[in-house]
Amino acid sequence: MKDQKAILLKCLKKDEPVFVLAGHDAFAVATMEAYLNIATKNGADNDFLQDMQLVIDEIKLFQEQEKHKVRIPTIKANEKRKPIKPYPEPEEFIGNYDDEPEVTYKVK
Repeated sequence: MKDQKAILLKCLKKDEPVFVLAGHDAFAVATMEAYLNIATKNGADNDFLQDMQLVIDEIKLFQEQEKHKVRIPTIKANEKRKPIKPYPEPEEFIGNYDDEPEVTYKVK
């Protein structure tokens, strides 16, 4: 199974958006099963699909064994974050269209 913590840390390090479903989330299994269904219908890699199923099974087992921890999710005051500011428009395109684009941003 993929290391879920490593995936989360990689996204955080790259400042890439990430969505977390925890084992205590009452909607986690249904959400992940819907995602798995969409991934299956759209031709996702078999190893990925099997890994997803392992995570779903792990959360199901946790929820069966730790029923008292399962709850409908809420956002606590200390978990709220400031609204995300949109990225500024690129100042210019550097390079040519055959290369990966390099974009610079003017920071105010």
